[in-house]
Amino acid sequence: MRRARAFTLVELLVVVAIISVLMALLSSPLMAAWGAARSVACKNNLKHLVRAEIERAAANGGRGTPANAQIDGSSIYWSRQLLGGATNSGKDLGASFIDGEATVGKNAVFYCPSGLRDEKDFAGSHTYGKNEDTGNASMFSLPANTLIFADTVIAGENNWQGYKFNAGKLLTIGSGKSGLHLRHNNSLNAAFADGRVETIRRGDFAKYGIKVAFDEDLNEVNP
Repeated sequence: MRRARAFTLVELLVVVAIISVLMALLSSPLMAAWGAARSVACKNNLKHLVRAEIERAAANGGRGTPANAQIDGSSIYWSRQLLGGATNSGKDLGASFIDGEATVGKNAVFYCPSGLRDEKDFAGSHTYGKNEDTGNASMFSLPANTLIFADTVIAGENNWQGYKFNAGKLLTIGSGKSGLHLRHNNSLNAAFADGRVETIRRGDFAKYGIKVAFDEDLNEVNP
């Protein structure tokens, strides 16, 4: 019986080279598609958050939610305020404006799929920040282009999530700086006072009053 001819080393190397070329050709489109999917999920989160903010403002005389409120000696982040219920000290924060199902799992509404995150409780750690200038402001008198929530990060010793931002400057929080984060292919997603959600590219900074942000590598960038 005739034996099958084995592949030579050269033939095997050619096959490996072809596979490598095909993988290289496919990797960029696949990464782009995956990045686009994460950005869509991020925008859906922001839609949920800004809707909750508008509903809470309507129930509280039009006042916006502070990025960080001092209640009974404790710092209560905006996310915890939107969740409502009682604090550890028994302080009633009122009704919840966040759908309970939206806070479950690693893709909870407070986390951008492309953001930095750790294993902290979602109520104390975020990949979205709230505009510090909109806390306690009259939500329904803000200009439509006012940013309410946006992709945010704290860049510093530990590089983690930010809970607030200021479009005009970086904020010092602990040992780091908190600011807007261009994490979606050199762009960021944001929710506005009129309830819409948009992707903002660096070239659009001036339109929205953004003077500084961080790029994906956490370098400071300007318009």
